[in-house]
Amino acid sequence: MDKEEAEKFCMENCADIPKFMREFMHVWARLCSGTAINHHQVGLLFFINEKQRCKMSDLAAELALTPAAITQIVDPLVDQGYLERTRDKNDRRVVLVTLTEKAHELLRLIKGRRTILMRELFSSLTQDEASTLVSLIQRLKNSLESLDINAVLDYPKAYETRNWRSEFANKTIIKK
Repeated sequence: MDKEEAEKFCMENCADIPKFMREFMHVWARLCSGTAINHHQVGLLFFINEKQRCKMSDLAAELALTPAAITQIVDPLVDQGYLERTRDKNDRRVVLVTLTEKAHELLRLIKGRRTILMRELFSSLTQDEASTLVSLIQRLKNSLESLDINAVLDYPKAYETRNWRSEFANKTIIKK
């Protein structure tokens, strides 16, 4: 694929990705329906579950929110019995949050629903397609982690001055 074909491909097909993400988030929100908390709060519980316990400051950094905003998100989860706040034994200034058994029960329910959802989504793919998709998602995730977001935010100036068209086309994003 030459430079112009690569750019045209992206312009024509990249809009499908945000559409898929919006639809998936809509379905994800439905997975959380019937629970006392919303899908954003469930996502926070999943993050804390991965870490086992989390500093409030780490939550703020992870979600790119202020400490005050995190407090507003965490407070209802504490009040409803999903999270427990404690002070770090070594540094009393540090506030830690951990999941309660009620939160673990909720996550088991959501994980079960998520498994059924993914089974339904993947059932339309062959084994090879599913493996390829998972591999590609991992590569995209790695690309996001190493992305120079400032260069993206500087569009269109950076696009024009760095000759991104040729840089993009020279990368093997799409293999023949």
